[in-house]
Amino acid sequence: KGKIKVEKEGKKITIDNGVMKLVKDKDSGDAWDRVEMDGIILGSFKPLIHQKLDNNNWIAPDKVESINVVEEGSKVVVDMIFEKEKTFRTAYRFTVYSKQPFFLSQLLWIENTDSKPWRLMNYYHYANSFIGGLAEGDMVNGPKVPNYYLPVSAWKDDKIGKQYGAIAVHQQDFDITFWLDENGGQHPDASRKMDIVMEPGAKFADLQPAIIIFDAPSDEKFIDIVKRIRAVVP
Repeated sequence: KGKIKVEKEGKKITIDNGVMKLVKDKDSGDAWDRVEMDGIILGSFKPLIHQKLDNNNWIAPDKVESINVVEEGSKVVVDMIFEKEKTFRTAYRFTVYSKQPFFLSQLLWIENTDSKPWRLMNYYHYANSFIGGLAEGDMVNGPKVPNYYLPVSAWKDDKIGKQYGAIAVHQQDFDITFWLDENGGQHPDASRKMDIVMEPGAKFADLQPAIIIFDAPSDEKFIDIVKRIRAVVP
């Protein structure tokens, strides 16, 4: 099977499963500052929430509070707690399988640390790309058929020959649409609708579905990627 290499020191961690490397080495609110595949940088990954107060805010954490790792044979489970001061705390779980070019991301809980209530509209699994080290040239790879049977979207760079994206395990789990705005800004929108009021100190911890964050050759079809992953994650 091949053992997954885990190096952890305080709030820094590197996981190498033989084909994919997840690196957390900056003092940022990102879960993974770098996601690499076969030695090629694909992008980063972070939690993000859509909060409604007087207006709409899209907010990412600005720091990682703690990292907990459990090694279970041919997989590693990483729980991270994130914080945005005086706004929210949240925990996400990442599951990495030996020699597989994807990981699972799952929201465990979210807590209002503000002194006033706010509405949690959506939460996101946010995968920004800079394939080969640069975001330039990363285009959206979406299904050619709008009613494709699973929500899926990706960033791809044909020159580098890689794509980096998100797939829902079940159709109803997430809305997934990656898009570039007119300034070339990336919006890897993979979200789940909540629309719930969070009172100060309240914690939402209902069981949430996991999403698949994957790497693939840029010309591999979504249907083949899904088949390949489904063989590992039923």
